[in-house]
Amino acid sequence: MKDDIATYEEYLKTKKHPILFGMRPEDIHLEGEPSLATNLTKPYNLNVQVAELLGNEYYLHLLFDANTNEEIIAKTNAGVEIARGEVVSVSFDLDKVTLFDDISEKAMR
Repeated sequence: MKDDIATYEEYLKTKKHPILFGMRPEDIHLEGEPSLATNLTKPYNLNVQVAELLGNEYYLHLLFDANTNEEIIAKTNAGVEIARGEVVSVSFDLDKVTLFDDISEKAMR
């Protein structure tokens, strides 16, 4: 525990404390796909890096930040063919966001 305290004290000195944003792939919704989500963000147009067809669903690896090459993965129905290089429009279910403390790696309430 003393190590944890020392780590937090270092972050507090710099006034920087990383927070991680977490969301499950099934809580990222393709524009036009039926959803029960009621608290969706505005749509974001993202480039498909990989489209993994797994039977009746896709796992889409989407370029989220071109500056850092960060990707997110969305899980969607295989009703429409999706290919690498396409741009898809997705929204995030804000009711399903989890924030994590980067130091302890625990979910924040």
